[in-house]
Amino acid sequence: ATSSTTSTEPGSATLEPDGTSTGVTPVESGATSSGSDMSTSSGSSTGSSSSGGPGESSTGVNPTFEFFDDFERPDSDDVGNGWIEKTPESFAVVDGGIRRVNTTGSYPENLVYRPEGDWLDGEAAVEVTWLNLVDDFGSPQCFLRTQLADIETAGSVTGYLLFINGSTGDLTISRQVSAAFTLQFTEPQTSPVEIGVPYRLRFRVMGSDPVVLDGYLEQLVGDEWTVHTEVHGVDDTTEQLTEPGTFAVGGHVETEYWFYESVALEIFDG
Repeated sequence: ATSSTTSTEPGSATLEPDGTSTGVTPVESGATSSGSDMSTSSGSSTGSSSSGGPGESSTGVNPTFEFFDDFERPDSDDVGNGWIEKTPESFAVVDGGIRRVNTTGSYPENLVYRPEGDWLDGEAAVEVTWLNLVDDFGSPQCFLRTQLADIETAGSVTGYLLFINGSTGDLTISRQVSAAFTLQFTEPQTSPVEIGVPYRLRFRVMGSDPVVLDGYLEQLVGDEWTVHTEVHGVDDTTEQLTEPGTFAVGGHVETEYWFYESVALEIFDG
């Protein structure tokens, strides 16, 4: 992995559904163990994998998560299920997924996040399918340790971010503080992504002093997730983020470049 300090591209509680009928299924009590990995067939450096659990994605893969949302609900301008949109109607539920729509603001304005913010160590998975790759990758992205203190401030977001650089296609981990990237690790894609093929951004943030960052772009091959590209980094600087935060997804200016088919989160705290 390489690092830089500037960039112009984007980029104990348990999450519970809000009780609406949305197709969201939390894992049954005892179905997960602290520190287990999300289902993948890769030999990644995060340890052994686990599978099973009642939350099934629309691709047929059956990973184990503490929170899982497949967005299988009627089309709507609101994401629903307790998610908060920083900019109303920047995302919409369309055909069982969520898409960037309407707004032209940059990625700090286009956040969809959970209202809870007290998770430190965790792993997120965001299933993404590209609809258009003519001009850009559309910068699909997910955040962990997202700080609620400034999340509603215009142009501001603080947290760790995994995304596909819209211009280069590089898989990138960044530390964003307010309106600036202050640490970055990048890795070129091992091969071009394809339109209509399920991929998954999987992001793990662990520890304090240092903070260990592991990011993966995975591709669904058959019925298993395999690692397409991976990037890793360690934040041992004085600006490392050691306060608990929340889970968010987002997108840059481009609209209708991809849709998120499902999102999931596993918490390792405690």
